[in-house]
Amino acid sequence: MRPLGEAPVTPIHRDCRFYNLFFRDNGQRTEVVTIDWQTPSISRGAADLAYLLIFCLSVEERRKHEESLLSRSSADSTEKA
Repeated sequence: MRPLGEAPVTPIHRDCRFYNLFFRDNGQRTEVVTIDWQTPSISRGAADLAYLLIFCLSVEERRKHEESLLSRSSADSTEKA
């Protein structure tokens, strides 16, 4: 495993919770806007995703959707590589 600060990296929020996200359906897709950028950093984008899943979903919800989330994330990463 590579350290979190090693490339590829991106700006991250570091407090990625649902109350810092606004969602808008524009008819073709759902747009997401992130607010409250008090603790930004540079790291891997997966850090924000992990934070969101850990703190915004119950253990039961994470377990229920674990396989789907992991396979979707893996597929997205493969497509962008």
